[in-house]
Amino acid sequence: MELFFLVILDRSIQKMWLSGHFSKKESTMPNIEIYTKDYCPYSWRAKALLESKRAPYEEIDVTHDPVREREMIARSGRRTVPEIFFDGRLVGGSDELHALEVSGELDGLLGLLSGVRKAA
Repeated sequence: MELFFLVILDRSIQKMWLSGHFSKKESTMPNIEIYTKDYCPYSWRAKALLESKRAPYEEIDVTHDPVREREMIARSGRRTVPEIFFDGRLVGGSDELHALEVSGELDGLLGLLSGVRKAA
C-alpha cells in the first residue's frame, strides 16, 4: 500500500498532492478515516473540523484497541492521535488538518474530490 505524507511546510509536495494524487471524482466525498483516542482533545478538534465541513468520516477509536493502534502506527509511521487519511493517503494529525483549513486548502481538497462546497 502506498503511503503519502503531506508535509505542510513543503509547498511543492502539497502541489503534487493536490494536482493528481487524488482521482477527480465529482459525485463522491473522499473516504476519510481518522484514528482517535476518546480522551484526546486533538482528536475532538479534528473531528469537529470535519463535521463543520459536513465531511463524513470513519472513526477508528484505538483507546482500548492495541491491534488497531498497531495498524495506525504501521500506516502512518506515527504513534500520536489523531491520524487522518483521505482515500488511504495520510494527511497527518489535527495540526496538519487545521493548517489546511487556515490556508484555504481543505475546502479545495474536499471540493476537488466531491464537487461539494461548504454551505455559506
